[in-house]
Amino acid sequence: MAEIAIQPTVQDGNHCKTGFSYDCQYFASVSTAGQLTLWNSKNRKLLQTHDFLSNQLTCIAWSPPSISIDGSLKPPRKKSKTHNKDSHKATNYLLAGASMTGGLAILDVNKVEICRKMDNGHHTKVTCIDWSSQNMLYSASQDGLVIIWDVLSSQIKTQWKAEKSPIHAISINSDGTKLIVASRSIKVWDVATQQMLTKYTGHVNDITLIKMLPSKKTSSTEYFISGAERDKFLNVWQLSTEKSSIHNSLATLALTDQLASLDCKFLNELSIAAVCRDGQMHIFYISLNGSKRKKPVSPTTTIQMVTPSDKNSTPIPIPMFNARFYNDAPDEPLLRLSYGSFIYPSYEDLDITKCESNCCLIREMPKNLLLNTDKADKSHTVSSVQDKSKATAIVGPVNMKLSNAAVTKKTKRTNESSDEITFQERLDAAKAQSRINSTGSLPTADSLSQMLIQAVHSQDNRLLDSVLQNNKEIIIRNTIKRVPITLILPFLKEVIKRFEANPNRGGHLILWLKITFTVHTSYLITLPNLAETLGTLYNLIEDRLQSYNKLAKLEGRLEVMLTQLQSQQDSTTQEQYTPLNVYEESDTESESYSSGASSSENNDQLMDEFSSSDNGEEDDDIGSIGDNI
Repeated sequence: MAEIAIQPTVQDGNHCKTGFSYDCQYFASVSTAGQLTLWNSKNRKLLQTHDFLSNQLTCIAWSPPSISIDGSLKPPRKKSKTHNKDSHKATNYLLAGASMTGGLAILDVNKVEICRKMDNGHHTKVTCIDWSSQNMLYSASQDGLVIIWDVLSSQIKTQWKAEKSPIHAISINSDGTKLIVASRSIKVWDVATQQMLTKYTGHVNDITLIKMLPSKKTSSTEYFISGAERDKFLNVWQLSTEKSSIHNSLATLALTDQLASLDCKFLNELSIAAVCRDGQMHIFYISLNGSKRKKPVSPTTTIQMVTPSDKNSTPIPIPMFNARFYNDAPDEPLLRLSYGSFIYPSYEDLDITKCESNCCLIREMPKNLLLNTDKADKSHTVSSVQDKSKATAIVGPVNMKLSNAAVTKKTKRTNESSDEITFQERLDAAKAQSRINSTGSLPTADSLSQMLIQAVHSQDNRLLDSVLQNNKEIIIRNTIKRVPITLILPFLKEVIKRFEANPNRGGHLILWLKITFTVHTSYLITLPNLAETLGTLYNLIEDRLQSYNKLAKLEGRLEVMLTQLQSQQDSTTQEQYTPLNVYEESDTESESYSSGASSSENNDQLMDEFSSSDNGEEDDDIGSIGDNI
């Protein structure tokens, strides 16, 4: 059978909380606004839309069949023997819910009324609740407080501070002695003493799922499964109370997207049904014997739903919300599915043993979303897609549009057969198509992700090389996010092989490796043989960087020498500088001043000579006068 990879519409971050009752009779869903809706899944009738706690609901949990509450908030009335006999045979459907303000309540679905209220414990948002078979209800809040409630009296039995950070998931073991609390790590607490027994680490993000796994009745070993926010895998652990031991996950289950709901049942081996946010469901069959698996476990069966298709339309994916095994049929591998629209969901029973490894269910998406409780849902049949060529067919968003508008327009113009089209018209259409392809836009992340998936599946080297030619960081990041987690390791091996064959492409391929390591770090660190896989890349990079320190030292020394030579050359050239031209500016005032000064000096000299001559004549005159006397 050919594998059909369809990219469904991804739900938003506020994924609605849904859940089936233990016998799949009723289905409950909480909208993003916190409103509770109850359905009868067998006849697809809406029972009620309940405000529940007159506040926004944060979590819900159906009670196991062993839980029974005699009476309600009012004092119980005396009942006759016949009524007691009938009530003993009647099935109890109890739904517990918690609110944003810390209040809890239990809804009796048979009586359509709230039978218990517990609002004197938590003072912050209640994040998770879980039932035990001993008429106890466990709740945890955003402030790290854990409270054990006595359902019959609606009173607190015990409470303790289990975490400093918000608690996101809790689960009680089968005998009610150990409580598993999950925040950024997983801790196991002793319910009787409120002491922490052991701690598990293995997720990077906040852990949002903790669920005990069923095991053989003859086995005393217990196992549980965990999942974290934004992770595309699940970890399976063995419940232990040894503090000093290092706890590693026994198995890692690979998913295609973040988990939406999970259920499990022990048949001949452990069967796990995981519904992802992308609308697909994966079925795993694993045997737990305490041994660790080295490689991630791929799903045995992948189931998805699409609408019928014809020549003029493409299949539209139909998301699945929840799936639950029938617990009242111990040996039957039957699942009750919820799919379609949250406004008016559809339900169906599915035998997972009759599904192939890649099963595509063809269903009609209900077009009329108005609630009609008179008509029951029509029965559906399981169908799979068969392809004799065994080629991988991938349908994505890039296929949801017409590929050739010009040819389509010409087809609408005439209803003639293709034999009546002239050869010239065919040439014109081919030229128009080539022009459209040549002037097309850059490849988007949707088309690249589909091409990458197909290239890794079919081991097409040319197609993979064409994908790796893109060097836009945003497109590469979005492409890697859309690749299923099961293909990350084969993709890394192909990129490393190309990096080793042609190191000159290292600068281009290293961007793909860097983004892959960044996006899927939480998955890669869980792989036990990661060092062996990346050993070739590590050795190659080490060889190329082996002489880096020596080259850096040589570069530093050369830079010092060149700096000294340059400084000496600058000083030498500065001493040899001589003026090429000297310009003296002429000034008339200075010239006149200099000429005036010289003339005054001459005048002074003449005056001195004249004065000296006059003095001589006066002396001669005086001498002559004296002689005469």
